[in-house]
Amino acid sequence: MTTGTYEPQRPSYSLSPGEINLELIPKDWALTPLKGKRAYVAGWTNTPYSVDQIREDLANGCATGVGLMSGQWSNEGGLIWVDIDGPDALPALEDLAGGPLHAIFPETLTISSGKPGRQRMLYRIPTNKISLLPDKATIKIGIPSFEILFTSRQAPLWVLIPIQMDISLRLMVALSTLKST
Repeated sequence: MTTGTYEPQRPSYSLSPGEINLELIPKDWALTPLKGKRAYVAGWTNTPYSVDQIREDLANGCATGVGLMSGQWSNEGGLIWVDIDGPDALPALEDLAGGPLHAIFPETLTISSGKPGRQRMLYRIPTNKISLLPDKATIKIGIPSFEILFTSRQAPLWVLIPIQMDISLRLMVALSTLKST
């Protein structure tokens, strides 16, 4: 008989390089088609695509990936990416916040290229908190290799290039939580 406490299994999806699963994307997210990791549609920052439009661009070979646009795209709040772009950012960030990364940020959709210390974490900002953020594309707080991506930015969810793009849903409910809380 075990006496430990029960911890539910948290789903985690890891897709193979080049694999794209559009079924995991909420229908109301603002997307942009990518070539490699870059948006290529003129005026992409003001012209979000739907999942169906992305599917069509992938099928006809125009796009090789899909990016999620940050910023405010509905009356339900906005999305930001917290971007940690290398292992040098972690000690400074943990020192500033007074704890380890997992204690600083709530669990969420996290995307990693597979390179050490590199990840982007997605968070929903409630409508009543949007005005607290500077109206900037990139918000820096003085920590090298760390930034918050807000307006006019995107982050690749999946790309058809030969690198490992691990999609770690540390908490699968995060997708619906990001939409509804």
